[in-house]
Amino acid sequence: MQIAIKSRISKENKDIEDFVGFGAITVGYENTKENLGFDVMYRPGKELDKYAVNLSFYFKFLGVILKSNPYSFIEVFSGYGESIIEYNKKQDFVIRGGIRFFN
Repeated sequence: MQIAIKSRISKENKDIEDFVGFGAITVGYENTKENLGFDVMYRPGKELDKYAVNLSFYFKFLGVILKSNPYSFIEVFSGYGESIIEYNKKQDFVIRGGIRFFN
């Protein structure tokens, strides 16, 4: 479990904390025996309807083929602050995938 509290006060984006809040809570689980894991991030904004949730599932699919440690991942994001440019626009449902590297 990870809890982060950050201040993002900016001259250009004075209302950014209304949308992305002051921090995030991340909870995750990794099963090294099965080569998979997941994590959930929740970032509350100042108001109840201003939030962000990110669900991430990763598994060692390409890593098994390549004999190294990259994991394939699938993420689902919903809420505000997915990008700094459009922090004040709600993204209802974003799905992405790729390769994740661990030490």
